[in-house]
Amino acid sequence: GLIVLDVWAPWCGPCRMMAPHFAKAAQAFSGEAVFLKMNADECSTPAQLGVRGIPALFMFIDGRKIDHRAGLMTAEALSDWLRSAQQHRRSA
Repeated sequence: GLIVLDVWAPWCGPCRMMAPHFAKAAQAFSGEAVFLKMNADECSTPAQLGVRGIPALFMFIDGRKIDHRAGLMTAEALSDWLRSAQQHRRSA
């Protein structure tokens, strides 16, 4: 399945600003994608993923990392990103 991971931290202003956008996109894609949040301060996984700055967004299909974006994304930008991934997945 399709998984979207948001790497964030409570002290990160842009992360907090993006939270409602992330929630809105999660609602829009309910049943199509799983949306997860990971606190960068609480685990070492972000370093293993190569995160250099937050917010950082990762997209996985069937457990494979297929794309990532850095920086704040609006719900609209997130939705566009997901739709393009779904089209890519169907044509693959």
